[in-house]
Amino acid sequence: MNRTGLFIALSLVLVIGLLFGIYPELDLKLAALFYDAAAKSFPLKLNALAAIARDGAVCAGVVLNVPRGDEFTAVKGGGAFLNGQPMRVSSLREPGRALIGTGFPFKTLEMLPQYMAQFSLVMRGTAGIRRAGSAALDLSNVGCGRFDAFWELTLAPWDVAAGMLMVQEAGGIVTDLEGNPARPVGGAFVAGNPAMHAWLLQTVRRANMSKAQSE
Repeated sequence: MNRTGLFIALSLVLVIGLLFGIYPELDLKLAALFYDAAAKSFPLKLNALAAIARDGAVCAGVVLNVPRGDEFTAVKGGGAFLNGQPMRVSSLREPGRALIGTGFPFKTLEMLPQYMAQFSLVMRGTAGIRRAGSAALDLSNVGCGRFDAFWELTLAPWDVAAGMLMVQEAGGIVTDLEGNPARPVGGAFVAGNPAMHAWLLQTVRRANMSKAQSE
């Protein structure tokens, strides 16, 4: 069994232990463990993710991109890895050359006008925007430098728990839209390398203010 298999097996053991009170002194919680086939499997088909949290902070995570065979792992204070090799966020500082990941608020259409205002400003200032369909993989791809930054308005805890640790351990930043450090709870998130996170956060906030003033 490889490291990922061991990680998921450990997660299952911990879940069973928590359910039956075998390990109450560990104060560990499984933030997410499931298979995500979002957006009818396009383009990623299948990915698996797991995150273990302690005292409200994610301490270990794994995200698998099954079709590509990519294995993202991270341990708090121990770094982030892609297929066993250390990974880092991109060093890009120029928004005009940046590739940005995002997700659409398809389940909360009342947020669409706000999102479209943000999308317009981000698109005008970058090299492009991509929507792949899995926030966990989007965040992991920020961690390994495939994306320079990422934002989304409506995410669940299991969408972000493992991925946010990937970004943080790879030298990036993850916050909410107010700039507060991200927590493994639902909501809106902005992530990126330090320079691109700052730019993207400022841009989406500027879009929000512009929309508010026009109403």
